[in-house]
Amino acid sequence: MTPGPEGDTTRATGPVGRVTVWVFLSALLLYVGTAGGSLTSSDASIAFDLTRNIVDHHSVALSSNMPGSTVNVGLDGRPYSQQGLGYSLYTIPFFLAGRAMEARFPHTPGPPDTITKATVAMSSTVAAATAVAIVFAFAFALSRDGRAALLSAATAAAGSLLWPYATFGFNATLAAALLTASAWTLWLGTERHRTGLIGLAGLLVGALWLTRHEGLLIGIAGLAWLLASVDRTRLRSVVPAYLAGLAVGGTAWMAYNVSRFGTPFEVGHHPGYGGQGYLGLLVYPGASVFVYTPSIILGLGGLLLLARRGQGATAWLLGGPGLIHYAFVGALEDWVGGRAYGPRYLVACLPLLAVAAVEVYGRPSPAPAAVSDRPRFARVLNRTAVPVLLISSLLQLPGVLVDYSRVSFAWARAASPTAVSERLEHWRSSPLVLNVREAATSVPRNLAILAGRATPPPIVRDAGDQPGGFSQQFAFSLDFWWLYLVYLHVLPPAAGVAIGIGLILASLWAGRRAWRLGAALSRSGAPMEHLAP
Repeated sequence: MTPGPEGDTTRATGPVGRVTVWVFLSALLLYVGTAGGSLTSSDASIAFDLTRNIVDHHSVALSSNMPGSTVNVGLDGRPYSQQGLGYSLYTIPFFLAGRAMEARFPHTPGPPDTITKATVAMSSTVAAATAVAIVFAFAFALSRDGRAALLSAATAAAGSLLWPYATFGFNATLAAALLTASAWTLWLGTERHRTGLIGLAGLLVGALWLTRHEGLLIGIAGLAWLLASVDRTRLRSVVPAYLAGLAVGGTAWMAYNVSRFGTPFEVGHHPGYGGQGYLGLLVYPGASVFVYTPSIILGLGGLLLLARRGQGATAWLLGGPGLIHYAFVGALEDWVGGRAYGPRYLVACLPLLAVAAVEVYGRPSPAPAAVSDRPRFARVLNRTAVPVLLISSLLQLPGVLVDYSRVSFAWARAASPTAVSERLEHWRSSPLVLNVREAATSVPRNLAILAGRATPPPIVRDAGDQPGGFSQQFAFSLDFWWLYLVYLHVLPPAAGVAIGIGLILASLWAGRRAWRLGAALSRSGAPMEHLAP
């Protein structure tokens, strides 16, 4: 690794730290400005109920009225979640903040817990923005190219499925943040010879394990990185540190299972297995990662470039988790993740592929030999990288503008059982096409309502928050929290729109600030020849 102007390619302090903060702020403002602020999926509702019971009753059991609560019955006869505990623990501070707001404003604009559910849903924006900030820091450490690292951050922030999943509450963005942070700290610990950082990486993977049951497989991938990257004299110290950190999350995961079902490896989830997902995740219009995140091509190209210049272990660190997720998820019968906009189960590994894309975005040294010796695919990807990023970002907009869970619910009610079972195999029933059609109707409809040329449907505030209840009444609306407040008559139209536009403009301003500082980093004398073989 070539040292930067200060001699240390791994530090994220000083100017690099300031850019990282601006990247975080830009992503957070974008996500908050486009967030829905509701929990419309059953998984999110179950996770919220678990958080509420942890806080109110110090219990990890579910309420008896939750959907599917009779399926996973524990030793004590009470229902339990089949999901990991980590996400519900993470959302506790957001839950408490929502409760405080409801106490301060007792006239809740909707059913009980509406504000608290909105703040819990917003937790996804913080996790996603954290992942984006780490992408920048990691990409800059690899490339020493500030602009290329910012483009990698933009790839994760706006050019991947991280954006739609940052706008509503569930664990995809938390898993992405934990996975990205664990890889970053593992790489840092290895580069800096810091055993403590490697132990922290193990803790982060353990937290991922507690959040998603397949986290153990990621822990094994991290161990493989250590065995390939650390000399034998240090393995005796770094491997135990990593495994000790991993064991913290694993022990908590097993204790959670024992408390519910009496055995450490029973999670309450018994998926079926098939294999259709291996093809579906690649080519089906309803779930292909290439359809919903074309920028993954840049990440895969970056992995090849890393391997080509002798950084095969780093390529594994960035690409191995994606390969593991693909191998695991593709074998499941529910490989798409229920009602999901694109391949929900692959969202967590997309930021690491955005880090790898820095190899494509970076400009080569002006030396003629360095340019001519680059592989042809690298030159092609470099020239097309920004257009691919823009196209990939546009493909996220339908998932941001419209809540697919509502679109899917409405479509399934009118479709035949055969059409529902084959929905992922056809373009006409794919989430992308359904959301584009709904957005084409919803955007002019909402503009007309905001301009006073149309009247929104009446909202029944005390309706239950089940399908057809409170949240489903907003199916006519674009999926923005500030727009919901307008339709609930909490905000006048002008104020609601001003808040939304203001957040987007603030995001752009923060991004511009990051770009200017990142350009200064690029001019500081750091080498730019990392596209050379």
